[in-house]
Amino acid sequence: MRMMGCACCLLLAVGCSEQPVDNPVDSEPTPIEESEARRHLRLWLQLSSDALERGEFDLAQAHARKALETDPHSARATELLALAAKKRSAANDRKLREKLNAEWREAIERLQGPCDLVGPEPLNYPENWDEVVR
Repeated sequence: MRMMGCACCLLLAVGCSEQPVDNPVDSEPTPIEESEARRHLRLWLQLSSDALERGEFDLAQAHARKALETDPHSARATELLALAAKKRSAANDRKLREKLNAEWREAIERLQGPCDLVGPEPLNYPENWDEVVR
């Protein structure tokens, strides 16, 4: 038995009754089409949420975009899309901060190590320096 269906259903290995529709674009969707669209929306939102929890921010955004294709007015999909972008940015900031802290520690360690600089010879003032200065 071969399973057919849309991409989100195949990802979750569930059956799907989505079939190409011969209805004109301006016709009203049937109740079955509406329930399938709601189901697909829930699946894409769940996939997006799961990816977000795993820290897979690009995948979370891709799934949220698929949810928005299903329902362009989905507030939850829009929220997940924005949240994934914020979390990716925060993760990048954290990585950058860790990198800069490591570089700073290395610089401090180098500065605290032996110094290779040779300073100038000490100045030797003549015995009559007090007279010279006046």
